[in-house]
Amino acid sequence: MKRLLLLALTSLALGACGLLPNRTANCAKPKPYESAEQLPALRVEAGMALPDTRNALKIPELKSPPPPRDPSRCLDEPPPFGAARPVSP
Repeated sequence: MKRLLLLALTSLALGACGLLPNRTANCAKPKPYESAEQLPALRVEAGMALPDTRNALKIPELKSPPPPRDPSRCLDEPPPFGAARPVSP
């Protein structure tokens, strides 16, 4: 009886895995950070001190086209382990 109950619970748990969302299903949807823009410098009223902006984050200019995306993988997904790396001459 216990084995039958254990088998039923295991089957139910494994069957429920199919209800989980696909990890790569949302890869094609645009992310909010992809539309980030550089804002103009902060304007300060007369008589006020200008804040220190030396450590402000700047969005770098894109100097080359972005690499093509593989629709079957998310960028957040790590590369497969054990894959052969190309050897540079």
